[in-house]
Amino acid sequence: MNQTLQSTERQNCCDNGSKARRMFRPAADVSTSDRGVTLRVDLPGAKESDIDVTIDRDTLSIRARVEPPARDGLTPLRTEYRIGDYERTFRIADEIDRENVDATYRNGVLTLHLNRTQVAGPKKVKIAGG
Repeated sequence: MNQTLQSTERQNCCDNGSKARRMFRPAADVSTSDRGVTLRVDLPGAKESDIDVTIDRDTLSIRARVEPPARDGLTPLRTEYRIGDYERTFRIADEIDRENVDATYRNGVLTLHLNRTQVAGPKKVKIAGG
């Protein structure tokens, strides 16, 4: 992966019989262009209000919580849907404009567009006569 956006590894919490919520590492696709980086993260079942995206210095963090669906009197026979907390962190390069990030959430996919900072070109410096 290029140096613009690097995934940071974190040990997932496992269900070992405790009452702790399960922690999942969602799948993510990262693509780049001249304008910036696009990050797509799978968060199936999460409500937009339960998704938190933060940037703190060089770290982009994505957290979400998926609650169990209402059972409506049904007894589950098999459950494969991941219920619990999702977390993923990425290290971002200095060239990313932290104040100019666009986010959308549709059909269980969070899409972030991280724009590159505008690099100033050469500038002529005027010298004042003394």
